[in-house]
Amino acid sequence: MEVSASEELEKISDQIHQLKEEIAQIKEERMKLIESLQELREERSKLIERSKEIAGQLKKYREEKDKLITELKSLKEERDGLSKRFEELLEALKKNNEVKFSAEKDGKKISLSTLKRRIDQLTWKQQTTPLSVEDEKKLMLEIERLTQLYEKLSKAKELDSVNMELKAELASLKIKIKDAREKIRENAAQLDTIRKKMKELVDLMNELSPKINELGKQITEKSSALNSLKAALDQKYEELKKLQERSSAIRESLYKKKESEILERKKKEAEEKLKTRGRITFEDLLALYGGEAEDTSEGNGKQ
Repeated sequence: MEVSASEELEKISDQIHQLKEEIAQIKEERMKLIESLQELREERSKLIERSKEIAGQLKKYREEKDKLITELKSLKEERDGLSKRFEELLEALKKNNEVKFSAEKDGKKISLSTLKRRIDQLTWKQQTTPLSVEDEKKLMLEIERLTQLYEKLSKAKELDSVNMELKAELASLKIKIKDAREKIRENAAQLDTIRKKMKELVDLMNELSPKINELGKQITEKSSALNSLKAALDQKYEELKKLQERSSAIRESLYKKKESEILERKKKEAEEKLKTRGRITFEDLLALYGGEAEDTSEGNGKQ
């Protein structure tokens, strides 16, 4: 029995030693896993923060783009309106020049004052000179022709002032159209630059997104592995606790057995002394009656 218990105790000791090594190994593996998990979380956090920064920049660029598109639309409408007005004035100037050219052609560069004097002369003649019906008819037709020519030339003369105003407005419109076109080119260039920057940011976001997802996947896997290690560690501690309790129980049993054997031996020695009328010591008395007194005490206690 004693040999068997000793062997079991030695076997348990080996198992305890083995378990402690396994626990130390699991702890080391767990610590490395915790460090790796922390690094992954920090890296993922940085990428998420960078992704948020990019999203903020994209929002800013979208606002700028929308603003430029609105301005560009307004500028194009302004340019189209100015161009339309320019074409209208140009057409008006063309028609005025045609009228002026026609009047000058008919008038053969006769001055208005000369023409006015001629009309007045003919009118005076009509009023003061006796004429035949045929001559008076001819005179009236001539006066009418010259009057129409006078009105045509007068109108052509007025068109000079109108044309000057038209040309001044056309020159102003030309400058405004040029300015509008320049602003349109600038806005279009800015819009193109912003779109390129937005594409770069979107491409970068598309690169970051799968990296963040992959890190999240690795974090989940390592967290699961960490939970498994914790479960394994708890199991090892439970096994160690049971072995240690079993070891303590065996040691206690061996100690009590050995103590009982010693007491039995001393009792026999004391009994032998009584038989031979040898000298009895207090220790001998304890060996003889201590156990019985203890049993009696225990018995009384039970009652």
